[in-house]
Amino acid sequence: MFALRGDLLVADEIDYFIYALTLGLGVAVSIAFARREAGLLRLRWWLFASSMLVFSLHFLIGCISELAGNFQEYAAFLEALTSAISSALLLLAASLFFSHSSKPMVAFDMLMASLFCILRFAVIFAPGEKDFFAANHLQMSVALHFLYFVTSMTAYLGAASRSEARFLRLMTIYCALQFVGVFMANTVSYVWLHYERASIWDTPEIFFNMAFALVAVRSYNRADLNLPDVRPSSFVRNLLPSFLTLGNIALGLCIVGPYPRAGVLAILFAVLCFALRTALLQGHVARERDLLREANRRLEQLVTSDPLTGTGNRRSLASALEELSREEDSQFLSLILVDADHFKRANDFHGHQYGDQVLVAISNVLLSVLEGVPDGHCARLGGDEFALLLPNCDIEATLTFAENIRRRVKDLAMKAGDETISISLGATVSPSAAKLPFESLMSRADEALYRAKTLGRDRAELLA
Repeated sequence: MFALRGDLLVADEIDYFIYALTLGLGVAVSIAFARREAGLLRLRWWLFASSMLVFSLHFLIGCISELAGNFQEYAAFLEALTSAISSALLLLAASLFFSHSSKPMVAFDMLMASLFCILRFAVIFAPGEKDFFAANHLQMSVALHFLYFVTSMTAYLGAASRSEARFLRLMTIYCALQFVGVFMANTVSYVWLHYERASIWDTPEIFFNMAFALVAVRSYNRADLNLPDVRPSSFVRNLLPSFLTLGNIALGLCIVGPYPRAGVLAILFAVLCFALRTALLQGHVARERDLLREANRRLEQLVTSDPLTGTGNRRSLASALEELSREEDSQFLSLILVDADHFKRANDFHGHQYGDQVLVAISNVLLSVLEGVPDGHCARLGGDEFALLLPNCDIEATLTFAENIRRRVKDLAMKAGDETISISLGATVSPSAAKLPFESLMSRADEALYRAKTLGRDRAELLA
């Protein structure tokens, strides 16, 4: 039961038992996270917890096998099986990358993880290779743990949300500690120093698991405000299934010798799954790009348009003037400011909903008149004030437009108590769009509008 190494007395079964208990701490914290999350992220936490739980069973089986000598043959089988299943669950938790993955993509991830489990088990129990502590198996375990670390780190670098980043960061820490622990136990203890049983080099894994549990508890009890909240690149997304595919291809090559047909089929299956999943991924990325483009278009529309009337706003008016100023051959530029008369009475007598209807009716008149003006622009500046930008429109044409608008609004016969709603218009004309700044143009049109209001409303005034 006990093995003496130098002056150190090591109990294999106690070492395995403590290792299983420390893994259990990580399981408990992961379950707590799983209960707090929702959707696919909750599934990933459960997969992570299940991976650690199965790995703890791996060491409990080792502990029992040390106590019961006649259990050795079955223990080796169960230890290999639990190790393979734990690895598959770990890779599946990392490779389920999207917070809203499609079901076919999840299915391919599960197929690849299941293939990994089968291949790793087949490698360990291939004919003539059943020694779990053979040097090639120990080094393979180290290499695979490095694969888990690289996979989880890549996933963390491309995290799509704070919650996903928290999960992948903790998983990366766990995989990094596992890689260091396995390297010290397998490469240093068994391969380099030729120990045949547990040694002092196995014990760091116990402390690493305790350290991970403490880090996880701390992360659970505080807000991670410094975590990224951006969309990952498609390049990072493509790397993740690639790592799982490479792992399966490597394991498939390892069993080509004892199982030629099965090895070739496994490699072909892994490549096919990767190709199909990549196609689905590209489709997913393309849809996300289209959604993002549409969202940006709507956002830009909200920023540059008035939600009530559908016209532009002051920002869009300034942008339209800036665009016209770049045209060197532009001749004349007119700005007409429109203000509704008696609009406050309409709100007071008939309510704000009626007032909104008045604004929409006026904007419809402005937009219909503007249809015949190339590059013309209509904007609501606020309240009941509108602006019309008319390129290549001289003084005579500007006055004609203003009078046409005034008459059409008056014909609507919209009431404001005992008054009829009309409009006052102030216009100005510049010889060229490039010769007058936006604020100067607005100031002159506003002065003309003030004159129209002072002279009795329901009229158009022009300041050249």
